Amino acid sequence: DLILTQSQCDVCAVNEGAVRRCASSVPGNPRVESVNPIDWPGVSAMFARVGELIGNRELGAAIARGIEDDAALIRSRREGLPPVAIELLEWLDPPFVSGHWIADLLEMAGGSVALGRSGRVSRRATWEELQRADPEVLLLAPCGFSLDRAEADLPALIARPEWTRLQAVRDGRVALVDGNQYFSRPGPRLRESLGIAAATIDPARFGHLAPSGGWRCLAVPE
Repeated sequence: DLILTQSQCDVCAVNEGAVRRCASSVPGNPRVESVNPIDWPGVSAMFARVGELIGNRELGAAIARGIEDDAALIRSRREGLPPVAIELLEWLDPPFVSGHWIADLLEMAGGSVALGRSGRVSRRATWEELQRADPEVLLLAPCGFSLDRAEADLPALIARPEWTRLQAVRDGRVALVDGNQYFSRPGPRLRESLGIAAATIDPARFGHLAPSGGWRCLAVPE
């Protein structure tokens, strides 16, 4: 009856035009809805819209509320503490810093994002920019990659001379994440994504918010 698609990226997801062409040949003439949020308010509105389309607006709103409730918990437990400088790389070679809803999510987790921008597309960054920003926490979540696939790209990243100059690397505050599950898609799992970011920023307070799998912290380099 309903097919959800997107037009934000044709690299790691099915092209919207292809989805519409396929849907036109499916019996019953299913409705195709393209959802393309660019920031957290847009994601929240998208949940409500999808709920509306399936005849359960309250369910969609409840998903957004759950994420916002966790953000409120994080904010209350970190009251009086400064935000932690954090960046998320959506690609490793070349490095891409996050945009869209991810920058909002990182700030909801207690972070301060220097390079990524809410409401804008992710963009290519230079290693010089990363060194100047020098994040205290770094999330590696290659777009569309599973954890195992992202792991395969680690040796080339770690071999770069700029890698060990980053504070997050020296302090062992780098997390490798299944980007395909947790950050590349604006879906209900963003609640777990928020938990991963919060747990990497402040593991003592928020480790319980993160899922048990799909991510791991990297060891401090020798």
